[in-house]
Amino acid sequence: MLDRDHFRDQIVIPACERLGLASLEAIELLVGTAIQESRLTYLTQLGTGPALGLFQIEPATHDDVWTHVVRSRARFTGALGKRDVERLVYDLRYGAMIARLLFWRHPEPIPTDLEGQAHYWKRYYNTALGAGIPSEYIANNSRS
Repeated sequence: MLDRDHFRDQIVIPACERLGLASLEAIELLVGTAIQESRLTYLTQLGTGPALGLFQIEPATHDDVWTHVVRSRARFTGALGKRDVERLVYDLRYGAMIARLLFWRHPEPIPTDLEGQAHYWKRYYNTALGAGIPSEYIANNSRS
C-alpha cells in the first residue's frame, strides 16, 4: 500500500496543478477516492470487473471524460497528453487527472469535511448504482 501523504504530495497535487484545478478540497477528495476505490493498492479491479488504476476508473468512464470534457477544452488536452485507457494502470498522475475531471464536471462545490466528501464521492463518482456507501468511505479515510 502506498503511503497516503506521499501519494497526495507526489501524485495528486501535481496532477491537480497540471490541470489548473488544485484546491485543498479537491486534493483530499481525490486521495479519499483512491483509498476508497483501491486502498492505494490495487491497479486493476479484483475479480472480473473492468476498472483500472488506483481510482478504479472503468474504460467507458475514461472515454466519456475524453469525449465530453477533455476534447472541448484545449488546456486539458495539453495537460493530459496522449489518450490511452491503459495509462490508468501505470501512470498514476494520469489516473488522478481523469478522476479530477470526473468530479470537476459537476457544478456542486466539493465539501470541506470528510462526511460531506463521502456523500459527494457517492453521488458523483460511485453513483447510486455503485456498491460503495458513504460510511465505508468515512471509515476507510479516517486517520487514527
